[in-house]
Amino acid sequence: SSSSSAKAYQFDTVDLRRFLDGKEWETKDAWRNVIQNTPSLTLLDDPTISYSLQRERSISYLHYLSQVGLIRIEDQKENVAKFYSGFEVLGYFDMNIYLRFFIQHLLFGGSILKLGTERHKRLIPDINRAELIGGYAMTEIGHGSNVRGIETTATFDKQTQEFVIHTPTDSAKKIWIASTACYGRYVCVFANTIVEGKNHGVNAFLVPIRNEGLDITEGVHIIDCGSKLGMNGMDNGILTFTNKRIPRENLLNRFVDVTPEGKVVSNFMRETDRFRATTESLVGERLTPCAGPGKLGIAIAIRYATWRRQFAPPGEPEVPILNYITHKRRLLQPMACLIANDFLMHYLWDRVSTARTPADSEEIYILSAGAKSYSGWLVNSALQFATECCGAQGFRSTNRFAVMRADCASMLTGAGDNTVIVQQISKYILTLYMRQVREMTSKDKIHFFGPLAHFNRQPKQTARFDTLQGQQELLQWRERHLYELLTTSITNKAAEGMSRFDAWNASLPLALGLASSWFDRVTHDVFTKAVQQAPDNLKGILTDLCTLFCLSTDEFPANSLNKGYKPPLFQTLEAHDFLDDVLNRVAPYSEQIVDSWGIPEKCFPQRDLLGGLN
Repeated sequence: SSSSSAKAYQFDTVDLRRFLDGKEWETKDAWRNVIQNTPSLTLLDDPTISYSLQRERSISYLHYLSQVGLIRIEDQKENVAKFYSGFEVLGYFDMNIYLRFFIQHLLFGGSILKLGTERHKRLIPDINRAELIGGYAMTEIGHGSNVRGIETTATFDKQTQEFVIHTPTDSAKKIWIASTACYGRYVCVFANTIVEGKNHGVNAFLVPIRNEGLDITEGVHIIDCGSKLGMNGMDNGILTFTNKRIPRENLLNRFVDVTPEGKVVSNFMRETDRFRATTESLVGERLTPCAGPGKLGIAIAIRYATWRRQFAPPGEPEVPILNYITHKRRLLQPMACLIANDFLMHYLWDRVSTARTPADSEEIYILSAGAKSYSGWLVNSALQFATECCGAQGFRSTNRFAVMRADCASMLTGAGDNTVIVQQISKYILTLYMRQVREMTSKDKIHFFGPLAHFNRQPKQTARFDTLQGQQELLQWRERHLYELLTTSITNKAAEGMSRFDAWNASLPLALGLASSWFDRVTHDVFTKAVQQAPDNLKGILTDLCTLFCLSTDEFPANSLNKGYKPPLFQTLEAHDFLDDVLNRVAPYSEQIVDSWGIPEKCFPQRDLLGGLN
């Protein structure tokens, strides 16, 4: 029972909150205060409200919250953690408002900040205050994850000193472009740069699509994407450009420029390097913490599970449903994974702040691809479990699950299909491995460094799982084992006559397993370091939470959703008993743990889960 094995952790909820919030805890508190204490900011818990009303609500909230001034586009360079800290609080409140800020300040404003130069920065104050609304047009009907394949063109006209933006085919139409169906005045368009008949690759251009009176400008055609599964507070549009002319200066020219004479100049010799610099500078969209709805769902379900009672031994009172081990597994394992995700995001923000070398940028790019994908999978599976654990009450719109689950479905494919994106991790590991092997002078003394340093050890499959060190060895073993399985599979298929392209595609389940294993190991490593740095009164509970995260990596959350092959580490009866012991220790503190997330009380269902009868 949870009481007999309970270990008396002594920790203060505020201490845990400060530690989980990280160094920008004051910024998060400021966001919490604004959400909680602004009466005009009201929850949307009825998904049947028309999408036009939802859009009006979300754009007015964007205007209001932008004027409060807690978020500055410049902080993406000057104070990374401060910039991102507010997003999670917005996610508790409403993912439509989260996405409004994501598009306005991160993608539109961030593109100007990171790809533009001084001639474009004059727009930033108006974007910060949401007085100039903009969008970000990369995705086309025919191309999503493969940015190199986009077809939109930007052809330089030397006579008029303009670029001509054009949509050459139906598949080149820009689609799902947020903030463009109703409100956007500018959009950052990614297009092939054509100068004197030669394609100089994909670059970004600032294109006016509406004037100040919000009339659509000449050469632009916009179709409203209409109602969606979720996120109906966003006005997504389909954009077609017909020889739309813009000034030469509207090319965002940090990495490449076209002179008045029509000469293409760049600080990168090769177009592939320039393309990589452009895409890596936009990695910010993957650094945004999207776990808010997952945390809120788990917090609602844990509060409910401590109150709701069901079944009892003969003649005794019924017991809270959180006493059942199946309930603990469904709620406390995702709770631990969400905390692991917090520490990983903080680590990523620190890496971005201190990155200096191309190798740093490459590692950040790959780790952020994992963060975007696995946190999206995590939030969706956490909401699924939380809904189930509230029974029929989880089905009721006023209890928020309906809206959150519909909104968060977009995390699985928005800004790239997660299953496609995580393949970058496996390709990165293979590339690093080959690069380092080629650099080794003596083949008999293989020594790996940097992100592959753990490949020097020969980890065992038999390590103990009841210490953080032993868990790390097990996760290293699985990663190394999957690396060997993947390379063997590709080699064998190539020997059978397959092309490299086909051999890779035929080995994708192993590639997904390797990506997942790598991400598990990195996240556990980051969590372990956080435990070591924690104040003494938090070390005990955090150690158990780190262990819960580790024991969840066999099945929850990503592996059950991404369909990769990953050999189980913790499927012995001994491991299951150990998992249950940890769950029983943590359960009495679960309400205190979710309280430490500091979710504004306004964001919880405003009538309790008893059915709203009171």
